Amino acid sequence: MLGSEAFRQELLAAMVGRVGPSHYGAERIVKEELGRMGWLEEELRGRPKGHPGKVVIARRLRQETTMSLKWIAKRLQMGTWTYVSNLLNQRVEASPSQEVLLLCQWLPLEQLSGLPAPAGGAARVAASGPGAG
Repeated sequence: MLGSEAFRQELLAAMVGRVGPSHYGAERIVKEELGRMGWLEEELRGRPKGHPGKVVIARRLRQETTMSLKWIAKRLQMGTWTYVSNLLNQRVEASPSQEVLLLCQWLPLEQLSGLPAPAGGAARVAASGPGAG
């Protein structure tokens, strides 16, 4: 083994409290997504563990960082890392426009104005609305 025990302990002590570049990138992503959804940090605790918005953030964190599922589960208040894993491994069968509609159910009304409309959505609503027939 290379190095003395004292040297190893000194190195370990220097590492305590340090965070790597992935941590800062992950925090940036969380803050971006919270802002995009119009959520405050405190709202993470009050939202359901499997909330679609939390799953969107968790999926982005897994794709763009090396943060562990345990870190993601704790940071987003999603329960256990195994629950997060199950949520992320669920197949998303929805088309992009259906995903937008699913997410719209959870966004405040003032946030919806910037989202793209689903293809043919307006025509279907008009055709099935009152007086259609």
